[in-house]
Amino acid sequence: MRDLVAKGYFKRVPAPITEAGHTVYQLALTAKGTAKVKAAEAAAVKAEAEAPGKPAKAKRKAKAKAVQPVEVQPVEVQPVEVQPVA
Repeated sequence: MRDLVAKGYFKRVPAPITEAGHTVYQLALTAKGTAKVKAAEAAAVKAEAEAPGKPAKAKRKAKAKAVQPVEVQPVEVQPVEVQPVA
């Protein structure tokens, strides 16, 4: 959300101070933010008009690379002798 404030789409507007004395901020849409929303809506309407019923293009997932199988060699385990504590 901070990046939207930093880009100027929203601004922080102080709300009335609470009973505990805390300052609370509300987010308000700026003129630049309103223009961005309207542009996005217009693009969605245009895309729907060009190809009705066709969903928006989804991003493709990267294909997993083929992995070479690993050969496992057996390990010999030696028994451990427990010695009493002196």
